[in-house]
Amino acid sequence: MSPDEIAGALHDAERLRGFDRRNYWHGHGLRIVSGMLNTSGFETYEHGIEFSDELKARVQLQDDRCSIMLRFRPDIAAMSAGNRSVLCEVKCPPPKDRWPDVFSLEARALLALQEWNAGGNVAMIAYVLLNPCVGARVGAAWLTDLPDIGCIRVPRRDDWERQFKAMGTLFPDRKIVVVKHSTGSSGTPYVMVPRSIFRRFDCFVDDLLAPRNGLTRGQ
Repeated sequence: MSPDEIAGALHDAERLRGFDRRNYWHGHGLRIVSGMLNTSGFETYEHGIEFSDELKARVQLQDDRCSIMLRFRPDIAAMSAGNRSVLCEVKCPPPKDRWPDVFSLEARALLALQEWNAGGNVAMIAYVLLNPCVGARVGAAWLTDLPDIGCIRVPRRDDWERQFKAMGTLFPDRKIVVVKHSTGSSGTPYVMVPRSIFRRFDCFVDDLLAPRNGLTRGQ
């Protein structure tokens, strides 16, 4: 996105609040990342699966491994014919005048990504930064590039005690802390991820498609 396009999107987003606002910027991030993957030769597909309303309601109430995987699926499935496929989780916060040094990732989404990534480097994270003066910058990293997550942050909202207990069960070896609930945020438990782990998206994808150990693409 160009600075002018970001300025126009900011104007359109003024009327949005909460989930709608977060989803609006996430949609922009999905289009940007999908477009860049397409340019690099990947076919991209939405990874979401249509659920029945009953199943949607049921998995929201459980934290077993399968339920978490169903609730939190990487946004994009990308395939390079004859080469490889990857899953891509996209993060795109609202535009800011300064690049943030860290971004948040839902704690349960992290667990789901770890499950999806059980076979090795399958799940990647793309981080889209929108700046109204500079434009868009996109970075990427493997899930395995994430450093030790440190503590789990639980926003203080109506159900914080239940969430605190749940995080203690899901992350028994991590410190759980209660933090202020920021207006407009989802209010779900989260971890902080440093921007420094991300490489330029085009460099990441070039390396992703590079032959390994003398093998040609597709082997």
